[in-house]
Amino acid sequence: MSQPAESFTLQESQSTTVKPRSAGPNLRSQQRVPVELSAVLSTTNGEVFETQALNVSRAGMQIECDMACLTKVLPSRHSAAPGDSIEIDLEFSLPLFRSQPTAILARAEIIHVRRVARDRFRVGLQFAKVGGNGYLYLEQYVSSRLGTR
Repeated sequence: MSQPAESFTLQESQSTTVKPRSAGPNLRSQQRVPVELSAVLSTTNGEVFETQALNVSRAGMQIECDMACLTKVLPSRHSAAPGDSIEIDLEFSLPLFRSQPTAILARAEIIHVRRVARDRFRVGLQFAKVGGNGYLYLEQYVSSRLGTR
């Protein structure tokens, strides 16, 4: 699942900054919707991996990856330390329109890592910036899946 993919870059000038999380307890304020989407992540040193997105909300997403991907994203440890900001770039497509999926580019912070099998990890991501109209598309997609338009 962690196969090299084509590199991409989030353009800072055309992105929406998402509010940072509070310093208090990690209380999820956005509902998640389950998804089965491919997500391409790019580390700060330019390595690119294809992963599977498991759920998405207006504030973030959860992906699943293997040990090879995780060691590239978190080279010196296997969990995100509190207060330690580790960012990655993401590219994924939402099936908003039947004729064509809508591409989303985002920068996200790794919030937590959980091992679910010997070589499988679930990584919680919080969006820091979303490119172009991506945040609007995320809101539309999540609202339509929750039935809250």
